[in-house]
Amino acid sequence: MISKACREIKEIDAYLKLLNEENADREYALLGDVRKKRVTPYLIDEETFCCLWNTQMYEKSNRHPEHLKFKTRKGELVRSKSEASIANIYFEMGIPYRYECALSLDGNIVLHPDFTLLNTAHRRIMYHEHLGRLDKPGYLEDQMWKFKVYQKNGIFIGKNLIITAETEDHPFDQELFRKSVKDIFL
Repeated sequence: MISKACREIKEIDAYLKLLNEENADREYALLGDVRKKRVTPYLIDEETFCCLWNTQMYEKSNRHPEHLKFKTRKGELVRSKSEASIANIYFEMGIPYRYECALSLDGNIVLHPDFTLLNTAHRRIMYHEHLGRLDKPGYLEDQMWKFKVYQKNGIFIGKNLIITAETEDHPFDQELFRKSVKDIFL
């Protein structure tokens, strides 16, 4: 068994070495702009993938536009200082996001998560809900309904849904959030 495992490790190492040396994505990236226009890559590199996602139009929430008062470094308006901090951290760390992007779910339900994120390393979409009004009566009950809808649609806390929360006595901690984002995305 040990000899078979050792042989398998050698084969995996040889494959990984080959993959690092002869990579189609790397070769495409080395092409000049003129040649890139003539070639359709089989796989899109991370930078192009991110750029395409960032340039796609999306439906934003039109709920209470008068509450959009806080400007982010990206130049958009959000509803709270904490959401502005969250957006700025994502922006500074180079994590593509959309603010209050429409999300159509089963049962003809459309939600607008606070942030829709692109995890470029894994090429998957994630969501972030900031619970900024936990002191308000009834707020948590509304959020629980939303979390059940998320779960029914395959969106789970710890998998593809990030939750942050605050109250008046327990404000949003930017540095703790920044560390969490590094763990999740970088």
